[in-house]
Amino acid sequence: MVDIETHRVIDLIPSREGNDVVEWLKTYPNLKIVSRDGSITYHNAIKIAHPEAIQVSDRFHLLKNLTSYCKEFLMNYFKARVPIKVPEKPKVDVAATSEASLTNKKLTLEEK
Repeated sequence: MVDIETHRVIDLIPSREGNDVVEWLKTYPNLKIVSRDGSITYHNAIKIAHPEAIQVSDRFHLLKNLTSYCKEFLMNYFKARVPIKVPEKPKVDVAATSEASLTNKKLTLEEK
């Protein structure tokens, strides 16, 4: 648990079990806003211990989810393969080209 105004750690929860979390949260009767991850266990425990408390996602998970959704959208939006049009090559005599490349050991720009 962190104080939202001072950003200082107040306490650490000893367990992630629902009943333990409820009991632990009840030891803090003045909770009004709770920032948490997406755990359904924490959601339910907060709802039981402090039904009037407002629950919000923490910054880390907001940004993580945002980047994941953006990446997924971009991967679906852009095709995996982008076609590149290559201009047609002029027809070259293969037999003559093979002999020339064997004798010169270098290919011309057209041969490449």
